Amino acid sequence: MRGDAIRDVFISYNSEDRPFAERLANDLRSFGLGVWWDQWEMTVGDSLIEKIQDGISHSSWLAVVLSSHSVASPWVKRELGAAIAQEIGEERVFVLPLLVADCQIPPFLSDKLYADFRSSYSDGLQALLRRLESPIRPEVAELLLSESDTTVRSAFTRVPEAQQPRYRAFLFEKLASSEVEARLAAMFALASLRDPALGPRLLTMLDDPSTAVRRRLALNLGRLRSRENLRAIEVLMQDSNSAVRAAARAAFKDVTGSRP
Repeated sequence: MRGDAIRDVFISYNSEDRPFAERLANDLRSFGLGVWWDQWEMTVGDSLIEKIQDGISHSSWLAVVLSSHSVASPWVKRELGAAIAQEIGEERVFVLPLLVADCQIPPFLSDKLYADFRSSYSDGLQALLRRLESPIRPEVAELLLSESDTTVRSAFTRVPEAQQPRYRAFLFEKLASSEVEARLAAMFALASLRDPALGPRLLTMLDDPSTAVRRRLALNLGRLRSRENLRAIEVLMQDSNSAVRAAARAAFKDVTGSRP
């Protein structure tokens, strides 16, 4: 990142691609990157042009989401114009194309290698993270989210001690992911690492919309074997899903030594 930069990456996109942009912004932030995304930066009364120009000039990269919507968008064209001018003026790569759907790529981007999200979001994200040199190494993150006790512990022990808090924070970020698989994998990893902050965090997830997450939540509360969690376990014993109720009853037995 340049010395005066306050963000690692500015995300340029059309409103039709907002679900993708939101997912990307959250994922990049979970990997320790500073992200300029308009939904986080803009407030009522802001000058759109001034705010966006400032965001572009104070970011190390501009990632443009390419789709049929964005290539026809006047706002995206305006942002790209400012970014290309900055790229030429500073004589360095600044614009990173992200291809999310087949479209006619603008001529001034046609010679750039793009991160391809069309067939695999994960592959596109990995390529982008490597280019951005994220503080969280993608290959380590993949191992931590593998849902294998041995793999998780082995990967974490290879992380330098000074960097371990950063990876723990990454896992807690994933607990709030919109992706069920990410929440499950992060919960598994934190339980494998016996993270002391996991217990209190689990208590905030009793209303998770995913049955699979609530079931694993109950099992993990049982593994913690703390009577302070009995009230939460009892709440899960009243869950609408039978698998969650069964896991909660098993957790109750793990904590108390007797069946409910």
